Amino acid sequence: AMIESPPQTRRHEPPATPSGGQSPQSPRHSFFPRTDAHAKKSSPAGGSGGRRGESPGRSACNPPKPAHDSLSKQPILNGEAEVDRRISSLKRSEFHFDFDGDVTTLASSDGPGGGRPGIDRSRSFVGFKQGEKETIRKVFAEIDAIAQRKVNEGMNKRNFSLGVLDTIGLTYLYGHYPQHFWLVFMLQSAVMIPLKFRMMWKAKPLNQALYYLDFCWMMNFLGVIFLFLLVMLSYFPSIDVNGAARKAVFSALVGVGAGGITGANIVLDFIALVFHDINSMTGVFIHVMPAIVLYTFLWHGDDIAEAWPDVFDLSYIGSLTYFEGGWNGSVFGCSVILYLTWWTFYVSFMLLIGLDLPKKKTIDGVTQSEPRWDTVFHSTMRGGACVALGRTFRGRSREESLRQMEENSFDLTDFGIYMGMHAVGAVMATALIGYGCFTNQIFHRLTIVLVVVLGVVRGAKRYTYYATMMYSRALQKEFESVLKN
Repeated sequence: AMIESPPQTRRHEPPATPSGGQSPQSPRHSFFPRTDAHAKKSSPAGGSGGRRGESPGRSACNPPKPAHDSLSKQPILNGEAEVDRRISSLKRSEFHFDFDGDVTTLASSDGPGGGRPGIDRSRSFVGFKQGEKETIRKVFAEIDAIAQRKVNEGMNKRNFSLGVLDTIGLTYLYGHYPQHFWLVFMLQSAVMIPLKFRMMWKAKPLNQALYYLDFCWMMNFLGVIFLFLLVMLSYFPSIDVNGAARKAVFSALVGVGAGGITGANIVLDFIALVFHDINSMTGVFIHVMPAIVLYTFLWHGDDIAEAWPDVFDLSYIGSLTYFEGGWNGSVFGCSVILYLTWWTFYVSFMLLIGLDLPKKKTIDGVTQSEPRWDTVFHSTMRGGACVALGRTFRGRSREESLRQMEENSFDLTDFGIYMGMHAVGAVMATALIGYGCFTNQIFHRLTIVLVVVLGVVRGAKRYTYYATMMYSRALQKEFESVLKN
């Protein structure tokens, strides 16, 4: 039906009314105008054809029926929806690529037993070149690879269900048993942190285990260790722990947990409730749980002390001050000292070996290296911070920043600006958000609500991307060179 014989000379005769009495200007033909191909006729061998009385299949008024002619036999229905449906079906049945060369025909899914009724499946087909067929196969293979990659990352119904149920369970325990919620934090940490570490250790192309040296991770480790030591000490009452030391550590954790870590949660858009993804859920856990646990200690301290008298001596909470009392006698002062301790350690590590670990080239800038380890600094810079810092503070071109991101090569000035901004943001969050949570219960509640809502919105954005744009973006990237040509 699509590869026709050369057109024959057609006699100039008055238009005849086809059998059935329907005129050529019927509504059916107004929807589907006859193309030049439909007006052509096939002539019998050895004759010109075209006269009335000859074989109906070869007359001028009865040309060979096209592949989609079964559409014309459908009942005419009123309404724009039916018109659109018929036009769409017609276009699909006539659609084909260039037919020069090796052609492969694929049957349409329309027709009896496989699609919309009323379309002849045996005669409605699409033709493809062999190269086009291979391209389609490659597209499907890429889609399958993307889906498999997500499955390998944990996108399945089991992980999604566990993530949702875990979130519901934590919410219930927080509301009904605030005096025991610190124990939930410890148990959850014992499960999620090792799982996260296992995934970071196996991450490709760079090992992400050094992410645990970042500020938020280290503060969570300190909180878990502090609680664990208090539990252990309850079994050894003979060991006397200085009350001032307990108070100082608790004060520091209040400032960095309710202030610095919560501020990071507000700023960092990758902290999202993606229920199937252990990486994302662990990120939410270490950025949201500290503020919730501290809420139970600050506003349900009496209940905790009553439920766990051998573990917690919280009599000093009433004497805590946020700014008054000097650097080692106030919540803010102890928090800043703790932050600067981490900051000094991290900067020293990065200057000694950390900055060069993920670089793709050695110190000479030419020889290729084989990097193995990644850091949070390099990951953040690759995520777009390099372009922003270069444009804002250094007047660097976008092309140069992209080159640095590609090679994982960032200089001391970039690192200095990054760590300076990190320090300013952490101290400001401790002074503002931490102070609000420490002095006002309603403010503390609203802060928790805010970070949870942000996690939900970001998670919804991520799932929307998975459902609507992930495959198209991946295919565009995969076939970018083809599309450009």
